[in-house]
Amino acid sequence: MKGTRLCGVTGLFLVASVHGFVAPSCARSALRASSSCGNGFLAGTHEAYGRVTESRNPARGVRSLSMTKPNFTKTLGTVLIVGSTIGVSAIPFLSLGPQQQSKGPKTVRVVDEDGNTSERGILTAMTRPEIQKKLSQIPVFFLRDESGAVHVENGEGLFFMSPGDAKEKLQDLKGAEGTKVAATTLDDIWYPLIKKKGLNKKPVAAGASGLSDLSCRYRIIPRSNQVAQALETQGWNAVADAGGVPVWAAETLAFRGAGNKMKLPLFTNVDDLMTSWDRLETEGGSEAKSPTIQVSSIGAIIDMMQRGGGDQRNLEFFADMDAIEQAEKLL
Repeated sequence: MKGTRLCGVTGLFLVASVHGFVAPSCARSALRASSSCGNGFLAGTHEAYGRVTESRNPARGVRSLSMTKPNFTKTLGTVLIVGSTIGVSAIPFLSLGPQQQSKGPKTVRVVDEDGNTSERGILTAMTRPEIQKKLSQIPVFFLRDESGAVHVENGEGLFFMSPGDAKEKLQDLKGAEGTKVAATTLDDIWYPLIKKKGLNKKPVAAGASGLSDLSCRYRIIPRSNQVAQALETQGWNAVADAGGVPVWAAETLAFRGAGNKMKLPLFTNVDDLMTSWDRLETEGGSEAKSPTIQVSSIGAIIDMMQRGGGDQRNLEFFADMDAIEQAEKLL
């Protein structure tokens, strides 16, 4: 992009320096071509910020679930493009050393699992509540039995990133009376069901995790098309086993959020990333080259958040818009 274009205080902006594994040029061409069949992540820009909630079994307590749908109408109308480095990686997921801190506060006020508030260095490991807040933006789908628990077969329960995959699984369960597709968010299930952590410290909250058999195995089924794209992208094999659900970032794509804070988006659908880039390119009236695509996994990102040492607090998950809309209908 030529020069610098500043149209407002908030908005998307391009940053110039990102480390990590990237897609080769041939893969980037394929990824760009794939954006033509995207799910309309930015087509729904008329949507205002929204929240969806669900009250589950009252006997187990009420758990409110929420997801935010960003309003990109205002965001894309205020584009900031910069040509200098900011010293922060969009996905420093495989870096062995501490990351350079971006400009901003040196400390952050956090709340731990016991509800205690304290001041920590901005580069310290994130607390469980901090990570849970990030995960609450990602909807997942599952088959719920009559009791409200996750349907289990041969000691294993499945969660799906795609609502369509959950529906197909339901069709395969002939005779499973009372079972239907349901939705929750990743913070509900990641630690108690997927990772089996924190089960003895405090009672599990109501929700899919609170109603399900904690002794069973649970795993997340990613979208097959996202895995196919990831397999063509350098760096995927290194993170595929750490919770193998792909997340995507562009080397130079970030945005400013509330309080003028920088946020680095991680998309669960690469088509959404490309649509965002194309829209930014159109709005900016530029001739920017195709973005350099980076891939990691949700599990690897969470591991990084737990380790600390970088600007992991600036990362934000952006879920597939179709998944959010389908979850709204189920919650």
